[in-house]
Amino acid sequence: MLDYLFKRPMLLGGIITVVSAFALIYSRTSAFLIGISIALAIGFLIIKKSEKLIAAVLVFMVFISMFIGSLKAERLMNTNIKEENCLFAVCDITVENEDYSFAEVEVIKSERLEKGTKLSVIYDYRGLSMGDIIEADIIAAPLEQNSYRNIYYSKGIFLSASLEEVIKTGERDFILSFVGRTRKYIENSFFRNMGYDEAATFSALIFGEKDFFTNEFNDNIKRAGVSHVMVVSGMHLAIFVSFFLKLTKGLFYNRYIRAITMILTVIFMIALCGFSLSMLRAGVTYILIALSLCLKRESTSENTLSAAVMIILAISPFAILNIGFQLSVLATFGILVIAVPIINSLKEIFENKIIMGLAACAITSISAMITCLPVLIYAFSSVSLVGVITNLLVSSAVTIALSLGIIGLMVGLVSPVISGGVLYIASFVIKYINMCINKMGSLPFAMIEVPRWSALIAVAIILGVFWFMLSCKVRNNMLKLKIREEKIIREGGRTLKWR
Repeated sequence: MLDYLFKRPMLLGGIITVVSAFALIYSRTSAFLIGISIALAIGFLIIKKSEKLIAAVLVFMVFISMFIGSLKAERLMNTNIKEENCLFAVCDITVENEDYSFAEVEVIKSERLEKGTKLSVIYDYRGLSMGDIIEADIIAAPLEQNSYRNIYYSKGIFLSASLEEVIKTGERDFILSFVGRTRKYIENSFFRNMGYDEAATFSALIFGEKDFFTNEFNDNIKRAGVSHVMVVSGMHLAIFVSFFLKLTKGLFYNRYIRAITMILTVIFMIALCGFSLSMLRAGVTYILIALSLCLKRESTSENTLSAAVMIILAISPFAILNIGFQLSVLATFGILVIAVPIINSLKEIFENKIIMGLAACAITSISAMITCLPVLIYAFSSVSLVGVITNLLVSSAVTIALSLGIIGLMVGLVSPVISGGVLYIASFVIKYINMCINKMGSLPFAMIEVPRWSALIAVAIILGVFWFMLSCKVRNNMLKLKIREEKIIREGGRTLKWR
């Protein structure tokens, strides 16, 4: 296993970066020791002139960036503002009720807060939308201890505030307002052409937005083991990117045009989904793939994934606290390291495409669930016993629904009637998904409670699976070399020096 890691320096660097991020959040002393260790390792690699030097330098740069970011976060966590007039840009409207509303804003001008500082705010003013530039008096304090604090920290939000005397300046942030209008168009299209429950699920699949869910359905999602499906991530982005890549491939077969198309699609989707961390992870990965396409450089999928994680943690070290981000990374890693090799091996055995498709779907779901187990156990202290079956039932349906949704929304720009028909058909697919989730999640044995420490057992299981996979790969390579050696000897050649 160590040999596997050393042959993938970016993957090793990604693991070190994740450990460093947790160390910075929970222990400044251990983070300092890790930093010294990394510096010494870089010095050793410089002397050795190792090819792993670039990865080591990148890890050190990420560590420095995370250290500076944590100091800034600590300063904000000790900030209290009794009353101050500020200028903000509305980044997102999270909740809007009759009596009050919640939003996420970014400081444009303030005496005590730096430009770009983000806050979670509550206000009693109606009619705000994404992109609005507003002026208001604020009373700000550090976020209180609650179950949502880590979610805000992962977004770079460390202060909560109440807004008073809110005034719309009439100015708007062009990008944020465009994204807001697009999201509103999509949501209105769903709720106009589908039932409420189906539109709510579709909004979750597209934006990761769960505010429209009932408490019962939200519980069934957890019990059915499909929480990761409602996290906008690589699977969702892959469908969008593939759609536009096929469109441009039919018109232009040029790697630069394909790379630009990929990057623009990724940036638009990241903005559309509110810059969620799971989508950022997938987006950065695709951008790195696009750049490698332009530069004609190949890289292993594990290295590309790890590079994306390091870039995100360099920007926001607290991103590591986001469960959606953790599940997205672990699920993708499980698919790359466990599912892909097994599926490639099975392709040599099964020629029937239907059997192969079903097997690939099952293996992908099981692989993703295995690698996500430690996070799910630690976060929810429970394990879904029906997760594998539920994922098999809904995974293909989710792909079909998202594909129909893209087509319906695109056609809606030209013909609302045809768009309504396509989305109406998609609603039946969503109805099937909801039915599976409710049926499986409502089973009395769907979920069992487990202690948090059992997450360590899940980690041991993952390491055992990886060791087994690597052992099979090594054995397979040895058998191939042995067969090749026997063939050479039969033809009068010499013995290979491969042992």
